[in-house]
Amino acid sequence: MSTSANDRRLPDWESFYLDYRKPGYVAGFEITTKLGGGMFGLVFRARKQSIGKDYAIKFLQVDDQEVRRALLAELEAVKLFAQIDHPNLVSIEDRGEVDGIPFLVMSFAGTETLQGRIATDGQPPTQDNKRELLQYFLQACRGLAALHERSLVHFDIKPANVFLKGAVARLGDYGLSKLVTHSRGSLSMGRGTPYYMAPEMLQRRGDHRSDIYSLGIMLYEILCGCVPFRGDSEWEVLRKHEVAAPELPACLTPVERAVLQRALQKDPAARYQSVHDLVGALAGVDAGRVGAGLAAETPIVPSRVLAAADGVEVSSCLVPDQAAELARAGAEPPRRRAAFGVLLMLGLLVGSAVLYTKGVRSQTTYAASKASAARASMPTPQPARPASPVRPRQPLDRSQQLAAQVDQFVAAVQRTAHNAIQRRSPIELSALRTPLVDLPVDLDRYTDLVDTLSRAAEFSAGYAKKLEREGRATFLAGVAMLQELDYEDVVDCRRAANVHRFLEHATALQGLAAAAPECEPCDGDICQFRAVADGWRKVAEKFAKSDVDYQNLLVAKGRATVAGSQR
Repeated sequence: MSTSANDRRLPDWESFYLDYRKPGYVAGFEITTKLGGGMFGLVFRARKQSIGKDYAIKFLQVDDQEVRRALLAELEAVKLFAQIDHPNLVSIEDRGEVDGIPFLVMSFAGTETLQGRIATDGQPPTQDNKRELLQYFLQACRGLAALHERSLVHFDIKPANVFLKGAVARLGDYGLSKLVTHSRGSLSMGRGTPYYMAPEMLQRRGDHRSDIYSLGIMLYEILCGCVPFRGDSEWEVLRKHEVAAPELPACLTPVERAVLQRALQKDPAARYQSVHDLVGALAGVDAGRVGAGLAAETPIVPSRVLAAADGVEVSSCLVPDQAAELARAGAEPPRRRAAFGVLLMLGLLVGSAVLYTKGVRSQTTYAASKASAARASMPTPQPARPASPVRPRQPLDRSQQLAAQVDQFVAAVQRTAHNAIQRRSPIELSALRTPLVDLPVDLDRYTDLVDTLSRAAEFSAGYAKKLEREGRATFLAGVAMLQELDYEDVVDCRRAANVHRFLEHATALQGLAAAAPECEPCDGDICQFRAVADGWRKVAEKFAKSDVDYQNLLVAKGRATVAGSQR
């Protein structure tokens, strides 16, 4: 079908919402759960019926007709992206149209993203966490380098587009990167995200170096626990990208500081000119060798910090074999230098032990003679008054320990939600992860029960108490429902508010709720609902993995007097 014919067929979203759950709505697939939504569409998890494998289907939602024509034209170029097969890219498998709605079929790369792993409290990561985050970052660099080598630009690099599955990171949401938006008063190049957008994008002048800038922002967030530019509005943030210099905190190493300064230059010509250059600078090695390693798909992993002969830090993330090459830069051969170091260390240890032993003996002799003289001059001791007994502190029982742990966890979730609301950055929702949670086989039945409560005009405490008696299954059903509601819709926000109240009622966990907006939800409402929904998922995965865990949670929070009996 030609582009003009497609353009004449307007999308029928009413039919979509009526039928999309039906097997075969997208030929050969059965849509199971909603994974998320964004400016240009909705993403669902779908199972290919013939082989039982999961994929992600993105339905492209564009109201503006001019943008729609541009989108349909750009879909023709998706063939170029679909030809790329790289382990650090979310592959595009197919494209199509249903009810006038274009869609893309992509490989399913998991529900977790790098955004969920990065701290948002402005505190730098621990060394172990930093090592892990840098590994994911460098894998994303590999995926982006594969795009750039094919003259393809992403234009929307951000942690939420780096999907994690085990130890593997994949860069996704590419292939529709250059759409020019004219609706909703949005940005000139609507695919970018304000917190990560290069300044030249406002003048519609973007190329592969715009991705380098976004990589720099993402690296800054990993190392510092926050993005460099914030503001009360989208345009304030973008203005800072244009004119403000990023603050570089003291926690950064000299290498990290130098890399960020160059990657975040306002002038694209002053930045690193390739992903290889950036990674090479971060590793402290030749960019050409990094490029060869990336092209050969050599694993890039953070390594232990190496020290040169003068003791200066050399690297915190290296391509294998390059670390050994850097270590050989000293004047001495590595084996001789290592052997000399071992002998020196043994000599120091033996010498210290001898001196310590002599010192202890001298101190013991001196202390004994001094004590003997003191005893000779002391008067006859008087009987001491009995000391008042000291009550030993009673240790917390297991329920009290668990209650304290739960409260600390909920406080951490609240901080995450607060930061998301302040940044106007909706958290990427993830479905309950089956390996972590023992989901009931008949979860759908309990979901229907919770769904009835969620649709009530007002929250019913009596009905909630009846649902509470169903136990953990209804709790998980409520949490699962929150992951699928559309928080841009006021009706879904009201339904979510009812579910929040039910979950608080069932567990006595206060502080994980959001009040429904009176009218169409604003950006702050959407951020709040998504953050709280993500918080309930984390609670479920940490404290309700099994029936026993859930009962222990109820006991700890006073919702049950003994395990197995709820109030």
